[in-house]
Formats: sequence, C-alpha cells, structure tokens
Amino acid sequence: MISQDLANTEVELNKGRAVIEALDIRKENDIRIDQNDVSTKLLKNGLYDFDADHEQIRVFKGAAQVHAKDQNIKLTGERELALNAGGKLKAQGFDTRQYEDDFFRWSALRSGYLSEAAVDQARVYVGPGPTWYGPGWYGAGWYWNPWFGVWTFLPADGIFYSPFGWGFYSPIFVYRSPFFFYGYYGRQPHRFGEYHYPYGHGFAPPGGFRGGGFHGAPPGRGRR
Repeated sequence: MISQDLANTEVELNKGRAVIEALDIRKENDIRIDQNDVSTKLLKNGLYDFDADHEQIRVFKGAAQVHAKDQNIKLTGERELALNAGGKLKAQGFDTRQYEDDFFRWSALRSGYLSEAAVDQARVYVGPGPTWYGPGWYGAGWYWNPWFGVWTFLPADGIFYSPFGWGFYSPIFVYRSPFFFYGYYGRQPHRFGEYHYPYGHGFAPPGGFRGGGFHGAPPGRGRR
C-alpha cells in the first residue's frame, strides 16, 4: 500500500495477480495501481485484472489510463496491454471468456458473498419511517458482519452493483434486495460456502455491466 488516502489511493503489485472491482469511482478519486514501473489510473467503475508475473493489464469493463515507457495508453472494456512487448506499446482486444479462470471465478464468488453479507448487515440499520437504528451506523463505509465473519460495504443511499452483477444495498434500499436464503419456506440465512455456484444468483442491472460473460443470472433465478 503506497497511499491509503481516500482521494489519492495507490497500491503496488509486486508479483502475482490482482482483480479489482470498482463500484463507486468519483471525479475526486485518484486511484492508481503500480506494477513493474508502470502506473495505471482507474477512470470508471468496472472490473480490472493486473498480472505482475506476465506483465499484463486487462480491462474487462470500465476504463483506465496507463503510463508506461513515456507513453499514455487508454484501455477501455475488453482491451488489454502487454507491458513486455518491444517497441511502442499498443492496446489490443481480447476474449473475456478466455480469462474466466479459477481466479476469476473465485473473485465472482467472493463478490457474491460480500453482497449477501451487505444485505444481511444493512437490515440491522433499518428503522421505521426515515430513521435508522442499530449500533455503529456512520454512513457509507465498510461494516463488520459477525454472522458472515467479513467486512462488507454499505452505501449510504441507493444500490451499487458490482461488475459481477451483485447488489450492495443501503439500509433504506435493502427492501429491494433479492432473498439470499435457502429454502422457500424456512427462509433461513446461510453462511459463506453453502449453496453456491460461482455465477449463482447475481444479476446485471439494466444498461450496466453486461457482456463479456461476467454477469450473473437474472432476478428470480438461482436463489437456492
């Protein structure tokens, strides 16, 4: 972690891979990922894949500005950049399904888990009328869900959708969330790791994050 400032966030990837889901990038944000003397700024909400071992940057959805070898290259959805290529660097297209490997599917599954935890936690802060109640509510941010055993994100207002199609609901919008329960009668909540499939029961919001094979099922499906 180079800088954890909310307005200027910078992370360096030394080895391995990292998948970044961007849900709420504002114009005030300056979010950068460094690898092998290359700096990439995330410009839009989306899904980004950084591979330090193979010196690659891949944008499934969104837009990024890459500064490398005195060049500025803009990457948009379904475009990638090989940093070890000789001569002038040039972005090229790629088949998103080709890179839906185990790590990609793990990321999709994790996104679904965090969405479920967010729905569960958001209900803690719902009160009658316009008021909220519950311990520790301080607005948008990361909250600890003891039942799921994770930190998860709660927006202050509205619904944020992950690039995989999972919803993160504010307390005042959580009533619009799909049920994350097993069984249609007992409706008992379940822990992480149960009754899941990597693309199990998310859904892509209208007009956003469709295509490329990384949206989930439509509403009403996969709620097992």
